[in-house]
Amino acid sequence: MRVLVKLPNWVGDSVMATPALDFLREQLPQAEIIGIARSAVGGVLQGHPSLNEIITADERWLPPAIATQLLEKPFDAVALMTNSLGSAWFALRRVRSRIRVGYARGGRRLLLTHAIPFHRPDWQTPAPLPISARSRVNGIGHPGHMVQYYSHIAEAAVKALGIDAETDRLTLDTPLTLPRSAEVKTAMDQLLQEHNPGRLPMVAINPGAAYGGAKRWPLKSLVAAGEHCAAALGGVLVSTASPFETALNDELASYARTNLLRLGEHLDLPMLIELMRRSTLFFTNDSGAMHIAAAAQTPTVAIFGPTDWNVTYPWSRRAVVVRQSPPCAPCLLRECPIDHICMTEIDTHRVASAGLDLLNELKAAGGV
Repeated sequence: MRVLVKLPNWVGDSVMATPALDFLREQLPQAEIIGIARSAVGGVLQGHPSLNEIITADERWLPPAIATQLLEKPFDAVALMTNSLGSAWFALRRVRSRIRVGYARGGRRLLLTHAIPFHRPDWQTPAPLPISARSRVNGIGHPGHMVQYYSHIAEAAVKALGIDAETDRLTLDTPLTLPRSAEVKTAMDQLLQEHNPGRLPMVAINPGAAYGGAKRWPLKSLVAAGEHCAAALGGVLVSTASPFETALNDELASYARTNLLRLGEHLDLPMLIELMRRSTLFFTNDSGAMHIAAAAQTPTVAIFGPTDWNVTYPWSRRAVVVRQSPPCAPCLLRECPIDHICMTEIDTHRVASAGLDLLNELKAAGGV
């Protein structure tokens, strides 16, 4: 049996999809399960134990060799974890498969053999004062988490293949899973020997967030919260800003009163995963790095503003969410058109205290 999984287009979503991948492997232990992902995302799941292979390519511009590979042997099912019409068209025209599973959204119901009904209120928190068309939803109640969203796709694919299995038993104890290699561990050992030879506790901060600047807590506040906790723990402050975010690191360094270790500039996605596994505490915006930290079971303080905390909070019992949540949240806008109070009114002391309280709670429970 062969199954193709069109993986999500964002790093964080791909991490949140790992329980779905593990479910596919559990239900189809002998199957050849192949993932296809954008090149910028594939690295986070490269070598994942539930996948036989990851193909990194944009479905709109497949290299001839990959196009031939996909058509060479038929798949028994294609599970679409992306929501676009284009990805459904790709599954229909570029892949030979009798089953195409995905959510019925984006005008693509007729392109799917097994369309999962999609009701926006099930997957989005209504905003009492909407300022975005995307937040104008009807209904009340607690929306589902994206981990559950992706798991429903895996469940539907398995059922379409004639196997009856349920995924509703998902809880925060259901782990997000990421690969780990000896080579990456060795490379991180070498990096830390150079930059943190005393192996002091690392308090990591993540200043960035894809999708837009509205998701970012002010950098000065982020540095202050991180430095406060690093001092309390006798540790060092580490930035996870990537090699493409040197300007953010420059600004962070301008606010720092102590030495800022800019380790993120040396990391690819597998190395970022390893850094999270070794960090004592992590402060982050809603971001891919937040979900990586959840998978690594890093004690995490996640700062939410315009995005939906109910739907994308870190899937971990070792994480807490701090949010101000004015009436306009979650607006889901890339940039705030008004005063950005969902972020600017979050107090530095409140965030730092949340981090130290979390560590104390985990220590009392025997989890640190």
